[in-house]
Amino acid sequence: MSQLKDVYTKEFLTTFANQVTEYKNNFKTTLFVDDILSDNWEELSLRERMKKIAMTLESYLDGDYEEQLPIILKLHEKNRGFNFLFLPDFVSLFGLNKKHFHLSLDYLKRLTTYSSSEFAIREFILMDYQAVFKLLLEWSLDSNEHIRRLASEGSRPVLPWGVKLTIYDKTPEISLPILENLKNDSSLYVRKSVANHLNDLSKKNPDLIVNLSQNWQGISKETDWMIKRANRTLIKQAYPPALSLFGYQKPGQMFDIFESSITTKETELYIGDELTFSYFIKTSNNSSTPIRLEFGIDYIKANGKPSLKKFHLFDGLSDKSNFSGTKRISFKNLTTRKHYSGEHKIYLFMNGYPINETKFSLKIKSFAIR
Repeated sequence: MSQLKDVYTKEFLTTFANQVTEYKNNFKTTLFVDDILSDNWEELSLRERMKKIAMTLESYLDGDYEEQLPIILKLHEKNRGFNFLFLPDFVSLFGLNKKHFHLSLDYLKRLTTYSSSEFAIREFILMDYQAVFKLLLEWSLDSNEHIRRLASEGSRPVLPWGVKLTIYDKTPEISLPILENLKNDSSLYVRKSVANHLNDLSKKNPDLIVNLSQNWQGISKETDWMIKRANRTLIKQAYPPALSLFGYQKPGQMFDIFESSITTKETELYIGDELTFSYFIKTSNNSSTPIRLEFGIDYIKANGKPSLKKFHLFDGLSDKSNFSGTKRISFKNLTTRKHYSGEHKIYLFMNGYPINETKFSLKIKSFAIR
């Protein structure tokens, strides 16, 4: 199965190198491509490949940094999207110094409109977070949605594949003025970023996010969507203040559960098989309170201990008093999850609280040796 990093083929790199010759006619395209693909190229991760392309580009691109930047910008204007994130990387690799600090940030602002400078700008935050956060606050009011998103996404506490911003360990509230400017943004692209940023913060600072959500709640339907998504981890963890914020009541308070069940078709199965389960809930619900249904599986880890993973079934107001359904879960090994044998439990949750459970056994297939 191909991976994201596999996009950087010899053909891709050659096409890009040929474009560089439009601005530098003495650019050595063949040597450039060969250098990138040499040594341990196959072993490099996606982000490592991006950085190697950027570093190799600099070594073959004549002129000093200030002369190279306009070429980087023109190349990115011609080649847009995620696959060309190595162009903003160029800036963070070679412009991260006091002399070029503000020039580099200005170019990251321009480059982000063609892909995203979210990874590159984090290096500058680590260098001088006060200067960069001041700038991001200005960018959060920009007319371009890509620049506004960069203000949120580039400063996320935990950006996947990005360097960690340790400043949040001491001052978790530092980015809130930026997010305040974006709380009712017209762009879904921006709102998703703000929600993810807040969700990052919630994992170590739950009350900070619940309190902020209370202040934002009811501003608009867009803001309400944003804060619901921002609290998704807290809701999955059944954090009471977050559940209460969105009206999720503990069963037995606003409604009763008369009957519930969760049953599996198979009590034993092998790694690679599918599990089929059914659930049924009979309640006194009258649609006046939100209902959130989830199921969870205690996956066995390599050390033999369980690790709970929750999955969505239903969320919202419903005039139904009974809920039922059937689901199938694959136990094939994936790059993102490896399965281990042992007794697994499967749970049924309503509004964050477990209401029923059952168990099944997962085994390893044995093959006879002839």
